[in-house]
Amino acid sequence: MKRVTTITDLITLKLPWATLDNKRYFYRVVQQALARSDLVLTISECAKRDITDIYGVRPETIQVIYPPIDYEPGAPPAELLARQLRVYGLRPQSYILFVGAIQPRKNLGRLCQALSYLDCDTPLVVVGSKGWLWKQELQYARPLLRKRLAFFLDHVPRAHLPALYGGAIFFAFPSLYEGFGLPPLEAMAHDCPVLASHTSCLPEVCGDAAVYVDPYDVADIAEKIKTLLQDDRLRQLLREKGRERLGRYSMANYQRRLSDTYGQMLA
Repeated sequence: MKRVTTITDLITLKLPWATLDNKRYFYRVVQQALARSDLVLTISECAKRDITDIYGVRPETIQVIYPPIDYEPGAPPAELLARQLRVYGLRPQSYILFVGAIQPRKNLGRLCQALSYLDCDTPLVVVGSKGWLWKQELQYARPLLRKRLAFFLDHVPRAHLPALYGGAIFFAFPSLYEGFGLPPLEAMAHDCPVLASHTSCLPEVCGDAAVYVDPYDVADIAEKIKTLLQDDRLRQLLREKGRERLGRYSMANYQRRLSDTYGQMLA
């Protein structure tokens, strides 16, 4: 029978220090799966390059199918947005938002350092559970916590995420590496400007609808944060570019591409 393998990313091998996996076992399991597969699916051109570079797989045997965004585009109505934000003690357009697990790869530590460096009085709202080495990351948030400029929301109902995105001044995603990176697109879907890393797949996914930073450079992150906080026209342009960008990540496109790819293999 035909065999299809889906590989979402090879972060375990690209950033071995950032995960707890057994690297040799991971490498071997993926290698065996690739050897037995008639078709390999992945979720970005960046992930495809990683597969070909690390395992020597022929590029023509790998198909890229972008994941869909499972949100209706547009910020929630103003009244609903304000009501849901009040649950967390927040007001619209008064905070910077970060969504992701608290772990080294997501780079929250350098984001907090950049905000401290700026001596910024705009608070950072963090939505995400504590992951591996979370204490190491949160040590950089202490100056913000002392000034009540960092708020951590461990569990947020999915129904409240649109309000949190829609109410933010901008969404910060300085991740060191992603296989795809859905949160920036979720932010765009709710009219929230995006700041993202210039690494891995993020420029591919976000295109011209984001401001990019070097995720290892605290000064660069700080400078781009300052720009986004001060430039209303830039934020509005990013909202418009984000709406344009979302079309390629619709559920209909995903289903069609997946169906076509399986159909070609089985023909």
